[in-house]
Amino acid sequence: MTTDPKGMLSLYEAAFLRIHEDTILDEALAFTEKQLNLAMEHLEPRLAALVKHSLELSLRRRIHRLESRDYFSLYEMQDGHSHKLLELAKLDYNLLQSLHQKEMGEISRWWKELNLIGKLSFARDRAVECAFWPIGVYYEPEHSRARVFSTKVMAITSVIDDIYDVHGTMDELQLFTDAVQKWDLAEMDRLPDYMKVCYRALLDTIKAMEEELAPEGNSYRIPYLIETFKTLCREYFVEARWFNEGYVPPLEEYMQSSLVTCGYPMVLPLCFVAMGDEVPEELFKWLASESKMADATSRLCRIVDDIASNVFEQKRGHVASAVQCYMKEHPGSSEEEARQKLREIVEVHWKDINEGCLEPAPVPIPLLQRIVNLSRVIEVMYQYGDGYTFANTITKERISAIFVDAIPI
Repeated sequence: MTTDPKGMLSLYEAAFLRIHEDTILDEALAFTEKQLNLAMEHLEPRLAALVKHSLELSLRRRIHRLESRDYFSLYEMQDGHSHKLLELAKLDYNLLQSLHQKEMGEISRWWKELNLIGKLSFARDRAVECAFWPIGVYYEPEHSRARVFSTKVMAITSVIDDIYDVHGTMDELQLFTDAVQKWDLAEMDRLPDYMKVCYRALLDTIKAMEEELAPEGNSYRIPYLIETFKTLCREYFVEARWFNEGYVPPLEEYMQSSLVTCGYPMVLPLCFVAMGDEVPEELFKWLASESKMADATSRLCRIVDDIASNVFEQKRGHVASAVQCYMKEHPGSSEEEARQKLREIVEVHWKDINEGCLEPAPVPIPLLQRIVNLSRVIEVMYQYGDGYTFANTITKERISAIFVDAIPI
């Protein structure tokens, strides 16, 4: 095996499908990673590029659309590659990209008309970055409506997150939390002016989708989504109180709240709301039951986010992250030791996700794959740090590759 780098690379990638108690694949991953690193300088250029690409982030944890884009140059380096197949693939990519561009145009016009950032200058302007999540979950043309709707809701949620994190007083946040629990535009009268615009935007956007889904017989999905918003805002308030009181909870107590505030328990049903009839109501019931796979996805999101954003978040003033909680729970441990332990927990959750794809569930496998894709997005977005908050880094390059730059043919 050590004399077969291609086989070694294949085994390395396959090992990322490991599950709990699968010690053979654990050993295979450690072995192949070591051997591939040793072999790198002796490999021919194309294979070396493939190995480097995989060691940075495995195929299991990359989003399909970006991986397709990256693979064109690697395929061109392959001796005897099919020029016709390559040309067809590039045409397909560019044609689909034109649809994604139209979607971004619609989202940009809506966001500009909404003008939340103009009215709430403290908030991050991240509508474009929010589009990165849906494109990672489903890039296919038939899911255009779902991508646009998901992006809109996530962009509004990002502003709400900033209201809780950096601007609202505790009294104001209590009012907003109570208003979301009642989910009634009449509650706007009790809110400060700056909260009213965000509250209306949230309710109006979801109401519009409910009306669109009604003729299809799918409006039943909206109450499931609304319930996740109510929970999200309650936990946002809990974390705001923790920060206000200077409280650093034990890691598991922190995770119970923060796996909600990472947003994924809301994003999971959100991604399915505007899809077609292939999504059954059983999926929403399954997600609401806190299935192990969905829970692992949310926990993975929270920990990966905290590892990447910990330093900046603590400097700007933020509730303690998983890193701080671990260090308090284990006196004498360093920040790097905490990060390493949390990375080990991330691997545990990936095993949970892998097992979820193998175990019987009342959800079709193609829909479970969308949940896997959400886990992939968080790995890609935070691969080199907080790519969401600091979007002018590699995130900008990746967004351009997906939405802006056509592939030369």
